[in-house]
Amino acid sequence: MAFNQITKLILAAATATILSACYPGAGNIVPDYKAENLIGIPLSKNSKLQSTTDDDSDKVVVFDKTIRKIHHFDLETSQHLGLFDVEQPEEDHFLIYNSGSNYFIDMSRRHVTVQMLSGDTNKTSSKFVGTPISASYDGKQGYLVVYDSHQSVLIYKIDQQGKLVKQFISGPVVDTLGTIQAGDIAGNGKLVLSIRGNADPATGTVTDYVVAVDIEKTIADTNIQKALIYDAADKTPVTLTEMSWVAPIPGSPNLVMIRSSGKISLMDLTTKSISSLPTDDWVVEKYSKIKDPHIIFRKSYDFYSTMNGNVERRMYYVENGTLKTKIQTKNFNYILNSHLDLRKGQWNVTKANVVKEYDLYNAYNNDFFQGRSFTRIRLNDLLSIIDTTIDDKATVEMAGDYLFSLFPSDMGKATTLDIESNKTETIKNFNIKYMK
Repeated sequence: MAFNQITKLILAAATATILSACYPGAGNIVPDYKAENLIGIPLSKNSKLQSTTDDDSDKVVVFDKTIRKIHHFDLETSQHLGLFDVEQPEEDHFLIYNSGSNYFIDMSRRHVTVQMLSGDTNKTSSKFVGTPISASYDGKQGYLVVYDSHQSVLIYKIDQQGKLVKQFISGPVVDTLGTIQAGDIAGNGKLVLSIRGNADPATGTVTDYVVAVDIEKTIADTNIQKALIYDAADKTPVTLTEMSWVAPIPGSPNLVMIRSSGKISLMDLTTKSISSLPTDDWVVEKYSKIKDPHIIFRKSYDFYSTMNGNVERRMYYVENGTLKTKIQTKNFNYILNSHLDLRKGQWNVTKANVVKEYDLYNAYNNDFFQGRSFTRIRLNDLLSIIDTTIDDKATVEMAGDYLFSLFPSDMGKATTLDIESNKTETIKNFNIKYMK
């Protein structure tokens, strides 16, 4: 009898362990793994890595996983504009496109290709030892900074004709200061990096820094021993620690938002002033640099409370040069993609009912997502204005006031939804003219 009881207890414990493994966040495990430490934005299957200088666009480029090629669409006219072959079609492809540009950038494991929309290409083999994991792009100044899994930093300068005119590569150590933690290209054209400082050999004291790298001086350096170059005035010691996320503020070229241990901060690169708000023991749900940078925290990642909709969230953002926060109790299970537009007073959210793995960054095309939907919210009072479902099979992209969906089809099928009018247009058979 005792043996049977013990056996039942063991089986119950094993079953609970299996169920915990099946559910994200079960047992209140917090998926805030300090995985932020990147330059720019993680490369993802989304069709556009939007730069902070980008304006609203009514055009998208998207990699088609069915035919392993890249499409170019005009969402306003619901037209298919072009189809492009890729290097290494069997691999994932990460696309970077700025509105109004006459080219897009296609990245795979070993190639960075500048593809002209006219059909011409400028190809180069990358020098990465590791795998590209994130990038920062400033289309107006032609800067592309890529970060790989070995913490190598690669800087490209691209001219208006889409030609790669400069290329620079360095490791993660900056001068004698320390090691790169995170960064991005600010509106002033400099690469702003958070640096984990080296310990003082005499006292053991560690001082962290924020450094604004002069990209033009860096890529012009002909020294064999390449180094990231910065002016003495652009090296700032700070009391912030674990600065794991850095975001430029659109329209304010000398302001950056920083996530550090226990704080969200706003730093003025000119005056060196820093203002901060505490994050308490809340955990990150989503980092976003789409339009206006912001971070969404939540109190708990417990699976069961999430499924019941009992989620309290806090958003941190910068408006009119001031760091702000907003409490939200919206009944969203999981936020996949967050797009904040302060000028329009809108918060656009792509959400899901079921997620089998978390992502701290914007990623709404993961194969595991089910029950996706899009909601537009008025920011001042969090009124939901629009709510629409997204097909489980579709690769989606939001551009301007359009929600674009590409379906798995050899012949070609896509839809464009005008979010404001709720009007849907279908584009079909656009692959036929390219078939041989």
